[in-house]
Amino acid sequence: MKNQVKSWKSLLDNFFFVSQVNGKRPKTLQWYKETLIPFTKSVPLEELSVYSIQKYISSLRERGLKPASIDTHIRAIKSFLHFLYDEGYLEENISAKIKRYKLPKSYPHILNDEQILNLLKVCDKKSWDGFRNYVIVLTFLDTGIRLSELLNLTVNDVNLPKRSIFIRSGKGEKDREVYMGKTLVREMAKWLKMRGYFPYEERVFITKQGYPLNKRGVERIFTKIPK
Repeated sequence: MKNQVKSWKSLLDNFFFVSQVNGKRPKTLQWYKETLIPFTKSVPLEELSVYSIQKYISSLRERGLKPASIDTHIRAIKSFLHFLYDEGYLEENISAKIKRYKLPKSYPHILNDEQILNLLKVCDKKSWDGFRNYVIVLTFLDTGIRLSELLNLTVNDVNLPKRSIFIRSGKGEKDREVYMGKTLVREMAKWLKMRGYFPYEERVFITKQGYPLNKRGVERIFTKIPK
């Protein structure tokens, strides 16, 4: 670590404080505490490494946690590690080496690699709605979010400088933050500019008339996959 700190507690307190100042919702702050405090109690600060983090993640699986729950822990840990790197506490961005837990994708049916490529190809990126559809597909592939989460995504939920998306899960689950890859960040920025401004609608994915895109509208995109 670059900056000398005495304990995990001082790092956590700093992280929680900055998160609160940056406008994180109470539910998000509570989620951070519920996932990060057990993590810091299990992994000694002086032993922090990709190996020790992966070992901790394996322990969650051994305790019988479901894949979705494990992925929630990983997302919180990655957010914390990314913060430590940005603040100069870590010399290396360890968070980039920690992979998210593989979860089933929320597609109408399972897609193979060829179908995914075909799906991206059929999106006419030169047209307004075609480029929108292209970004929708990229968002699903890159983040693994649910259809309902994608439909409820607002412009304010997208943080391009931080390369993240804030997800309001609903269904009794915790809100969370997911990170975007470079390609999605670039294409999302283009889409938000192309989308334009609609004073009474904040949803990211809308129709040309400015109405929120509905479930059927998104499902229709996936029916274009060549057989």
